[in-house]
Amino acid sequence: MKNKVLFSLITLCFSSLFFFSLFSFSFVSIIGALVKAVISGLTLLIIMSVINNRKSRYLLAAAFSVNFAILFYVALMYGRFTSGMFASVLESNNQEALAHLASLDGTLVFITSAMSLLLFVFTIKIENNTKVDNKTKLMPYMMLLCLCIAVVAATEVKSHGIKGTRISESSYRADGEELIINLFSANANTLMLASLYEYRSLNALETTQAESRWSGIKRLTPAKDIYVVIIGESANRDRFKLYGYHRDTSDALADTDHITLVTDPLSASVVTRTSIPRSFYVNDVDTIDHGLNIIDLAKQSGSKTYWISNQGVVGNHDTPITAIAKHTDTQKFLNSNYELARSDMVFTKELALILKETHLDDSNILNGAHANEQQTKQISSKLVFLHTMGSHNDFCDRIEGMPLRLEPKELDTAEECYDNSILNTYHLITELKTQLDDSNLSYKMLYFSDHGLVEIKRSPYLSHGSGKLFSRQALEVPLLFISQKPLMSAEQKAITARYYLSDFPHTFADWLGVTADQIDFRRSVINPKFDPNLQPGKVFDDSFRVQLID
Repeated sequence: MKNKVLFSLITLCFSSLFFFSLFSFSFVSIIGALVKAVISGLTLLIIMSVINNRKSRYLLAAAFSVNFAILFYVALMYGRFTSGMFASVLESNNQEALAHLASLDGTLVFITSAMSLLLFVFTIKIENNTKVDNKTKLMPYMMLLCLCIAVVAATEVKSHGIKGTRISESSYRADGEELIINLFSANANTLMLASLYEYRSLNALETTQAESRWSGIKRLTPAKDIYVVIIGESANRDRFKLYGYHRDTSDALADTDHITLVTDPLSASVVTRTSIPRSFYVNDVDTIDHGLNIIDLAKQSGSKTYWISNQGVVGNHDTPITAIAKHTDTQKFLNSNYELARSDMVFTKELALILKETHLDDSNILNGAHANEQQTKQISSKLVFLHTMGSHNDFCDRIEGMPLRLEPKELDTAEECYDNSILNTYHLITELKTQLDDSNLSYKMLYFSDHGLVEIKRSPYLSHGSGKLFSRQALEVPLLFISQKPLMSAEQKAITARYYLSDFPHTFADWLGVTADQIDFRRSVINPKFDPNLQPGKVFDDSFRVQLID
């Protein structure tokens, strides 16, 4: 009778899983969580049922309970446990560790402790079934565990986990490695082991740095006090009023006096992990020269460099960007995981700190603290990269805590949130400009997005151009140059050109006022010598394949 009930429950569970997968992503998420709960619970049940030694049973029960306590607290406080959590723990100094401990929520700690104690008691009470004549009692549970694992495995195989996954140009997960990581991640009892393995493998990629190969660097124009590069996320240029959108997501171009835009910029790829590297390294799209990074170019030309990120630190998509950030003199990641990201308006506080530092440096120079000409040059020129969350998916989360909202239209909630994320991105740009204006420092700013999104027919109605969704629309991004002084003529407001951001290193050098042997100003969209015929005419998709653009 028990076996019949168990079989009926299994049939109902997986019939529901198949049904919901056809109609609703939210239900699939719920069913996925249930499957993981079943896998985790059965693993605990089977292990405790075959352990006879009393001391071992207590140690295992304690280990299960501590593991649960950590995961439960993280889930209540932050969300799911990820490899980024290990980054925040293992890369923290003593002061940061104490700050984390001081920030623990007492109520949640009490709830977690109580739940963990209950789990410990129930785990100890699991009946021991080591006798031969009772082993058949475990058979239905073991079959159910195998079935759940098979479902998770089949899902990962479908998403090419079995054949391995390239995570960057220089790193490739071996056959089945991705599958093993995901299978271990599906079990709460081994989730932290999977996250630790992923952190260690990705950390090796992050810390691999090629030696700079820039040569013949020369400054062509006097350095500004500060340069600010704002890197957007998932922003479609056709959602900016600057580019003709019908909603007031930004100023209209005619109403601005400090912005020059490029009319047809195309990102190097449809996802961050392949687009950003091609904007920061000299490349021919197919291959990247990791010895020619624009951050190293700026440093060698006399700029002190900063990277401040509101995105994650470790992950298949985050680590390749973190590896780039490591080239800067100072890096600050505001959260370990993108799911913990706060409002991008936090960048106004971060820029204020750098501006204060700049004024202090200037005061020291005036007081004779820096007599060396090269030191003065380095201190008086700062380059700040701000990597925003922008319009990352979960659009409504992006605008939480942001100050502005558009007049509502008859749009789906997700699409309405996306337009508001564009509005607040533009608001951030204008606020940062106001800070720079008020600082009385000389400056330049520019803004571009890593990639755009493609329209789809279901919520959230905008998605990455991955796989079969690859399209030109997912490459169409904004590229804005923000000047300190008002533009002299209307003609300066728009550079009418198609421009591939894979050639951004040449434009960046031109904008920074420097050159090098490896820089070609004919590839700079802001240079009078710009030659569109030298443009690559190709991009990378999310699977590291070259795609031609008509």
